Amino acid sequence: MISSLRFKVFKQSQVQNTIQLFRGFATLQELNQIQIRNPLTNQVVYEKQELSLDQIISISKDGKKSQNVWSKLPLQDRKKVCQNFNDILKEKSEDISKNISQFTSKPIKESQLEVKATIHRIKSLIDMSDEALKDEILENQVKKGKKFIKFISKHPVGTVLIISPWNYPLLTASSVLMTSLLAGNNVLLKPSPQTVGVADDIEQIFEQAASSISDQFKNLVKNVYTSNLKNFQTLYKYSQYVSFTGSIQTGLKVQKECIDANPWANCVLELGGKDAAYIHKSCLNYLDDVVKQIIIGCFTNSGQSCCAIERVYCDSEILELFQEKLLAAVQNIKVLEINKKETLNNNQSQIEVGPLTLKNHAQFIKKQVDKAIQQGATVLNQKGGSVIEFPLTDFNQGDQLARLRGYFPTILTNVTNQMDIVQEETFGPVLPIIKVEKGYEQAISLINDSKYGLTASIFSNNQQIVQEMSNKLNVGTVLVNQCLMMDPLLPWIGWNQSGKNYSLSKHGFDQVTKMKSHNQIFYE
Repeated sequence: MISSLRFKVFKQSQVQNTIQLFRGFATLQELNQIQIRNPLTNQVVYEKQELSLDQIISISKDGKKSQNVWSKLPLQDRKKVCQNFNDILKEKSEDISKNISQFTSKPIKESQLEVKATIHRIKSLIDMSDEALKDEILENQVKKGKKFIKFISKHPVGTVLIISPWNYPLLTASSVLMTSLLAGNNVLLKPSPQTVGVADDIEQIFEQAASSISDQFKNLVKNVYTSNLKNFQTLYKYSQYVSFTGSIQTGLKVQKECIDANPWANCVLELGGKDAAYIHKSCLNYLDDVVKQIIIGCFTNSGQSCCAIERVYCDSEILELFQEKLLAAVQNIKVLEINKKETLNNNQSQIEVGPLTLKNHAQFIKKQVDKAIQQGATVLNQKGGSVIEFPLTDFNQGDQLARLRGYFPTILTNVTNQMDIVQEETFGPVLPIIKVEKGYEQAISLINDSKYGLTASIFSNNQQIVQEMSNKLNVGTVLVNQCLMMDPLLPWIGWNQSGKNYSLSKHGFDQVTKMKSHNQIFYE
């Protein structure tokens, strides 16, 4: 059992002389020993030795050797290994879910949903791989005694480096992981320090899955976590494709470092969002369903999702009724509030909004909301706009910020499009509502007034309006009468500063392959 092998609680005396990494709860000891703390309890639940430069080089070279063999296998054999991976993941789903919750403090039912979604995504990518990777025949005909053949073949790029985030550590990695493996590449996993254990899970599951065919592929998928810049430069040097998911600021840094180390590598960025939902007045008869979707879109994983709904535009004709129904729904959200240490782990399966993963993030959200209030915004719901304090069980009680790990679901009204709460990413359970007084044309203008462009949700049954808005919104994905939805059949793509290039769908395979043109003439 994965979780029973690796979960361990360490005494406070064992974790001295540590430094904070990436604002999370991962700590690095003097001998490059990374330790992961549960954000809720502050207990150390995982440790791992960071790789040296020599180990990084060795793993990269060994991975390339495995890739040379792997790429020559028939696609059907590669599909078999990937299906084995999915089967093992399904068998170990409860253990993996517990790991994710331990590392991120995500409510267990949300970790279970992440694993379930990953299994579905992998199956979809396996199913579409034949179509995605087959030769594209452009011409095959005989003319004047000659046979003319033109086609495009697809080939693996080589080594793929995946730099994955902590909020959905399994799901986000799975997209590029599976397309890369199916296409014949090897994969280096560089996870967030907070979820380095999930990358270990992925590595171990793949090694087990591939062993059914050969022991030559144990180096094909490897966790290469490092915090050392020189090690990063080496990873870039040995990679032909780099996939990063995270913030704009970090993404641009990764892109620059990648270009400096290896200008020939393709660096793809999946970045942040400030995703909007528009509620058209035609929703009056199904407003309850709209509210349910908005709750899911904004408050799932405590709002810690790049495609979370972070701003709502509502027609003035139904605004009052919408806010009334939304308020009632938010008041019923089960928020983790702990007053006594002994109740820390009780009934967490019922929790819908839990602690935030990063140590200082609650304070960031508070400052953002406080500024909006100073600018004229109003908190609509009881307890909204306030931080949740948790009694950590294994921590120096003097570190108050470490205890302030949650934020109550918050609805803001009297909001304008110029406020930071509308323009800047929050990554938390906060929902500003903006009144739309001039119809859907104004909503298009307001939604497009953003540096981001990941997704937008339209709630309307008027297909003409939906079609016009879909064509005019500057986002990579338009969702209708739903939100927070990533369908593996469709490309996941960010516009504007939300990203470069795409993943998922049959087109996602194009990112991890290179084309070869064939122009042939044969004499009959």
